[in-house]
Amino acid sequence: MDETLDIPFGDLMTLIAVEQIKREGYRQKRKLTDDEIIPDVR
Repeated sequence: MDETLDIPFGDLMTLIAVEQIKREGYRQKRKLTDDEIIPDVR
């Protein structure tokens, strides 16, 4: 607990993100095309 209070907030968030990646894995986000973002509505 004391260690958590001494570490800068940004570093703590980075460590949490790394731990989430280790536990849950990493899935790369798929880039959307213009047609997916703005569908053709007729």
